[in-house]
Amino acid sequence: MSGTNQQFDEKSFSVRTVPDSWVEAQKDSGVPDPTPLTSRRSIGVVPLGGEADVLTGTLAGLAISVVVGVSWFAFESQDVVNSPWLAVLAAVLIAVGVRLGVGADHSDIRATISLIFYIVTLFVVAYFIERYDYLRVYGVPPGFQEAQTELVRDRLTEPRTLLAWSIGVFANLQTGYLLRRRLTRTF
Repeated sequence: MSGTNQQFDEKSFSVRTVPDSWVEAQKDSGVPDPTPLTSRRSIGVVPLGGEADVLTGTLAGLAISVVVGVSWFAFESQDVVNSPWLAVLAAVLIAVGVRLGVGADHSDIRATISLIFYIVTLFVVAYFIERYDYLRVYGVPPGFQEAQTELVRDRLTEPRTLLAWSIGVFANLQTGYLLRRRLTRTF
């Protein structure tokens, strides 16, 4: 029975009149609670009940990662653009997609989702590009060990690629930060 303001004595005590929580019991007592757990905070610790939509943000991040990854693979496999700097563009596009899905608030959730999708997209696209190149050269698809060796040799030991991927991480996080306000203006 929450929220009852009855005076209790030893004879009227019952299981039915016990408050549901300590917070309700404190409210029923009429004495303000000085503990820091219930005092007002200027910054919320956990974003509960806000307008963050994690499911939509995750689906938007997945969708934009697939589109960006397929486009990146198509550009590099067809020798249209063969540059590690496509990672920076992919990072920005993924951050924008996640921002559209999650909403304007909760930049920590947006940053986490977009960074996860960015890193996964990097390695999946690099793996498939190296697999495709191996297939073109040797005529047979590589096993996982050969594709992993190609990935490490061609991507992860090249300073330009590592620099582009690192700048992509920075661009991903900064894009999410810069889009913390609403995308549309009201006049």
